[in-house]
Amino acid sequence: MRLMPAPARLWKPTLDCNDFELTTAFWAWLLDVGVIVDLEAIRVLGPAPGQPTLCLQRVDEVRSGKNRMHLDLLTDDLDGTVEEVLTRGGTRVPTTRSQTSSGPSWPTLLRARSA
Repeated sequence: MRLMPAPARLWKPTLDCNDFELTTAFWAWLLDVGVIVDLEAIRVLGPAPGQPTLCLQRVDEVRSGKNRMHLDLLTDDLDGTVEEVLTRGGTRVPTTRSQTSSGPSWPTLLRARSA
């Protein structure tokens, strides 16, 4: 147990999907939840604000070996946390086209191989 606060907090799991409508319908049915955020490439499913949610992210490519689930994390010190992840063996993924648009941007990191 650490004495200092954790550098990041879990925000939400995010599932990449290339069939947005089918994936939305399936998870909403299975979890008995509704769409609480509906954007062009992002949908958030959940029962109510403050409760656990699942984010669906539209992607063009079909799954070909990569993990389609990732964790979105929040941190008060983005640059410091990214540097610490890299120091501990994480890898930065090159910026993708969607991250260079006028919308929000974020670093994408891979876990250390031994983690």
